Amino acid sequence: MMRLFKAELYQLSTRLAPKIWLLVGLLLGAAIPIIFYLGTWLEEGVRPIIQVLPAETLIYFAFIPLMTSTAIFLLIGLGNTAYHDETRNRTLINTVSTGHSRVKIYLTKYLSSLFLAFCFLFIAISGFAIAGSMIFNGGISIYYEILFMETVLSYLPIWLMYLALFQIIYFFSTSNALMNLTILGIIALPLILQLLSLRFEFIEMIEPYIFTQLSPDNPIMIQGVDFTPWLALIYFSIFMFIGISLFKRREIK
Repeated sequence: MMRLFKAELYQLSTRLAPKIWLLVGLLLGAAIPIIFYLGTWLEEGVRPIIQVLPAETLIYFAFIPLMTSTAIFLLIGLGNTAYHDETRNRTLINTVSTGHSRVKIYLTKYLSSLFLAFCFLFIAISGFAIAGSMIFNGGISIYYEILFMETVLSYLPIWLMYLALFQIIYFFSTSNALMNLTILGIIALPLILQLLSLRFEFIEMIEPYIFTQLSPDNPIMIQGVDFTPWLALIYFSIFMFIGISLFKRREIK
């Protein structure tokens, strides 16, 4: 499996698209404090930025949107980049024909997607920290860095879940049109559930437990314990089991 993973990393390193994604991550991370600084400067005039730009405000302004809907769109792009249309390029059949276990192939592809996503996150954080240190005259305090890392860790199970779900779509969509339509359906699912909940009460009851509704900002409390990350990991396990089971039985042409 390590050999397969190294081969996946080599493919990522030789292609242009992953490099573009990492550059986007750097620019995105740096742009968030810069844009917020410019907006504050235009609004407040030439007063020292430290007086008008509290670090806590910047932290929440920058990363709360990225943890929710924006992060899902980024995972779609990163996962698709790692998958690289294996079916159309007929590279998947070559990998299977070498005799490697299909379970290992599926897990390796997931790990390569996860590796690219973590690289993107690390570079985005680096860009944010560099730009933030310029704005805050020495950097953001350790308190806010810990606050950010706690936020990242709280969303990590949800990211893992979505990446596992998108991998099923990448592996089993017979065309790009079907893949895009399926992803759009997932994105639109929260709106559909809200509309259905107006008509059916049981939808409103189960809505918080559906995977598209999971968020640390709206914790599912059971006996005083936040069950949200555990439910996300349960969904992750289900999606991985479904994906591996289908891939083991799939005829690859």
